[in-house]
Amino acid sequence: MLVQSHHDAVEFFPALPLAWTEGSVKGLRARGGFAIDLDWHTTKTARLTSLLGRASRLRYAGDIHVRTLEGQTVAQGNGQVSMETVQGTTYQIAFQ
Repeated sequence: MLVQSHHDAVEFFPALPLAWTEGSVKGLRARGGFAIDLDWHTTKTARLTSLLGRASRLRYAGDIHVRTLEGQTVAQGNGQVSMETVQGTTYQIAFQ
């Protein structure tokens, strides 16, 4: 499983199969009005576009760094971050 959205949170890579050592997917949808593109090669990254401008909690089993496409840090933390989003804005997420 690549993305799971429930309990007002979006969880990234909750059950990525070990056999899928690299890949990408575009256009996933998550509850709360979010579109998600994922990429996993040597690192894992995501692009999250807020379609409705709602607050979001992001989860990942490690560090999460969220930036605007212009490079401004929006949120960072380990395991989970909460953030306000702006409708129509895309955020770049790096996982470690």
